[in-house]
Amino acid sequence: MEYISPEDTPVTSTRILCCQCAVPIEANPSNMCVACLRAHVDVTDGIPKQATLFFCRGCTYNHQQNGLFVHWNQGNSWLSV
Repeated sequence: MEYISPEDTPVTSTRILCCQCAVPIEANPSNMCVACLRAHVDVTDGIPKQATLFFCRGCTYNHQQNGLFVHWNQGNSWLSV
């Protein structure tokens, strides 16, 4: 009888089922596949989605929170973005 030594066995990665959709995946800290992570986790959480920009229409200088005015070199086309 022949025995297989532990060195001869191929190393396979551990696969588990996604906790949301049951697709086989490699184990990760969230136990979710990429598609479920994209659907359930908001990576932009904590990043402001809107901001108020104060500027002078006459000289196109922008007001910053520290009380200074900074010149806007790109012109008004950036303000429409």
